[in-house]
Amino acid sequence: MTRRPPPRRQFSQLLPRSLRPVGVLLLTALLLLAVTTVYAVPAALADAPTRTASSGPPITCPHEKLCVQMARAPTGDAVDIAILTSVAGWIAVGLGSNMGQADVLMLWQESGKWTVSHRHSTARTLPPAASNQNARVVTSTPADPATGMATVVVRRPIAADTPSDLAFENTDQWFVWALYDSEGVSTSALPFHEAYGSFQYNALAYVASETVPNPEPTPTPAKGEAPVEGEAPAEDVAPVVKRPLEVAEKCVDPMLCVSMQVAPGSGGDVVDLTIRTSVKGWVAVGLGSNMRQADVLMLWRESGKWTVSHRHSTARTLPGVAQFQNANLTRVIPADVPGGMTTIVVRRPAKAEHSLDQAFVDQDQPFVWAYADREDVSATHLPFHNKRGKFVYNALAQRGAPAPAPAPTPAPAPAPAPAPPAIPALPEPDEQPHKKRPTPRPVDKAVKVCPHERLCVRMARAGKQHDKDVELVVQTDVKGWVAVGLGSSMQKADVLMLWRESGKWAVSHRHSTARLLPLPAPHANVHVVSSTADTVMLRRPIAAKHDRDMAFENATQTFVWAFFDGDNVSAQRLPFHSAYGTFEYNALAIPVEEDEAATPTPTPAPPATTAAPTPAPTVTIPPPPPALPTSKSGLTSDGSYTYEEQPEGSSATEEGSDAVDEASESNAEIELADRDARFRRTMLTVHAVVMSVAWTGVSFAGISIARFMKHRLPTKWFPLHRAAFLLVAALTVTGTAAALVATPTGAHFHGKHGKLGLALVVGTLLQTALGFVIDALFDTNRTRTPWWDKVHWVLGMTLGVAGPANVFLGHGAWGTATTWVAVHAVVVAAAVAGFIWAQCTIGQQHEHDPAVRRVGAKVSYSLLQEGQAPPTANQIIPLNTM
Repeated sequence: MTRRPPPRRQFSQLLPRSLRPVGVLLLTALLLLAVTTVYAVPAALADAPTRTASSGPPITCPHEKLCVQMARAPTGDAVDIAILTSVAGWIAVGLGSNMGQADVLMLWQESGKWTVSHRHSTARTLPPAASNQNARVVTSTPADPATGMATVVVRRPIAADTPSDLAFENTDQWFVWALYDSEGVSTSALPFHEAYGSFQYNALAYVASETVPNPEPTPTPAKGEAPVEGEAPAEDVAPVVKRPLEVAEKCVDPMLCVSMQVAPGSGGDVVDLTIRTSVKGWVAVGLGSNMRQADVLMLWRESGKWTVSHRHSTARTLPGVAQFQNANLTRVIPADVPGGMTTIVVRRPAKAEHSLDQAFVDQDQPFVWAYADREDVSATHLPFHNKRGKFVYNALAQRGAPAPAPAPTPAPAPAPAPAPPAIPALPEPDEQPHKKRPTPRPVDKAVKVCPHERLCVRMARAGKQHDKDVELVVQTDVKGWVAVGLGSSMQKADVLMLWRESGKWAVSHRHSTARLLPLPAPHANVHVVSSTADTVMLRRPIAAKHDRDMAFENATQTFVWAFFDGDNVSAQRLPFHSAYGTFEYNALAIPVEEDEAATPTPTPAPPATTAAPTPAPTVTIPPPPPALPTSKSGLTSDGSYTYEEQPEGSSATEEGSDAVDEASESNAEIELADRDARFRRTMLTVHAVVMSVAWTGVSFAGISIARFMKHRLPTKWFPLHRAAFLLVAALTVTGTAAALVATPTGAHFHGKHGKLGLALVVGTLLQTALGFVIDALFDTNRTRTPWWDKVHWVLGMTLGVAGPANVFLGHGAWGTATTWVAVHAVVVAAAVAGFIWAQCTIGQQHEHDPAVRRVGAKVSYSLLQEGQAPPTANQIIPLNTM
């Protein structure tokens, strides 16, 4: 059979034969890659950098009833292993990556004495006792009445004495643990474990600081007692080992440990959370029994600085930023070694200050934790967690001072009361006691929200003089532009854009439309009230004055924010944003009556002998200025309002004729900007139409022709299939070119839609080239499908699924009306249903199929030429005879 009427030129058979070794080589390379990965991963883990604490050997708690601490013994040739446990049965800890082959120490109490047994585990059976019992109990302490945790210290050699032993190394090693938490345990009764797991630790990173007295010789068993071979009963010794930490620490993961205590001098109103972690990305710890409803603190490091964000989790989505950021960093102690444990102390109120907050109580409470161990983390990119879990803790029961941690410079004692979050801010100008302070405004008392470490916002009513306006204080050190506005997404938002141009602040009221530069509003109802080097106060109406405006409400509303951090920003050059996101806020939460406050009495300077806490940086706000005129005489050509920044140490106000840069409007520039916006909108419309036709119409037809029509159209299916996908490739290239023209420079292939679109373009070009190669290699005498045809199928089906998916991602990025999205979804669903029906009733057809083939109750004919009559019933050959 031929794909098209003869004559047909065939390539030499040499080419397909030469391609077979290529396929074999590719499979061999994949196999070698898999083998290398299997052996390289454990080696990489073994060579991982040491993770140690800044204050002595770290404690890891792989289970809520088991904590372990290890250090080199003072003798230098052994390791001391301190085990804190409340287990009633037996515990096992040892070297090894799994239970199949591990060198473990098993401990249990029998007749009031600790017994240790050196054993070699063999998966699911009881580990047999080692022939060399080289471990001994050095000391032990009874259970602490407060925690129920007993401590036992065991010493064993560093080196491997026998081939079955595993040696300690000065690097992170894998350890296994297991426990059985029930009574009735003895040397002859060691039941199956109830819990087990693994963790990483560097046992040789520290040397034990305490010298433990050498043990007495093992006493002779009393009458009626006989020591069991392979067991070393311990002698009752005086308790000399102290608790490793004065505040109980919970190590929920080898890379995350948490401890909490009442902040000193707070009377139980404030809690300090100490988090030790080697995670490279973000860490979250919070009150709650599950991720669906928890009051969490998220921490991450960005540009060398740690950031804490108070959030409320909602199951599998990124926790939303709390409106009231009442947590702040009080101390950060960096890791001593690369990859080590960094210590962060966060302070937050113990009481629930707002509706979604959860309060600390003096009893065991459930906590949740999670982290993402990856480096590409920022305030705008907090990926899905790698690990998560729960633990139980009583934060208010811990009132001891935290263990001291060495640092190059001792950290100052934390303030006795919680301070506002540490955020980038301008230092407050020096204020003399004899000077009169400005009357506080409602916005001064508003909560400051920092959706990004380089952007903070406060909002409140403007006061009685401007009771129909709202004031926004935007604080940022971004060099480019900043935008803040009402809206749940960038598809439809009422935003204010700010930037500095020629030493002057400019503000522009705009309406965003997804991926396009927000267009200037036809009205300019925003005024600059005051500014400093990095802070601007704006005033705009509370109500929606025009069709596309959004009104402020006395309720929590969603706001969008974005910024571009770069130079050379102007009204004619506003590049694509480099960061964006959303936050929630109630701009009208503070009543207007609070504006009627008397001028406060200046606070005298503290005595020289008293160390006063450093106040948090604030924004100096001048007295309320008169309202600006509502005419457009101060507007620039793009709809922005310019405002000149005042000299250092003074605040700019609206008073004076030089406050606003009087710029005459240029109708030609406005018309040019509108023309550019219309052109880009047209190009994006072209992109949307051609991509929808290509990937939700023509692609389905091309795949269906090749899959189901070979027998019905033996000589026509291939030209139709080829024409369909040449059209798909042409439309894809056309749509991509239109999107590139419409998208600002530097924002190409941005986001999920853009990245998947780039993959589709590359895949389409490869698939088209592969189709021509397969046609050239086609063999009319083949009896089975070659591998390159199967690659063509897999790549084609992948593109056939990814294409429609990306079309709907484009709907989301463009902000298509829900009605049109629903209509498009119905069309795609109908095409998918037709494809499934054809697959079930016709099935996939191949050119090397027999002449006649039954498919269910139907008969399809593969070798019939156009116009040839089908065979009669007695000419049909049953399938089972072929």
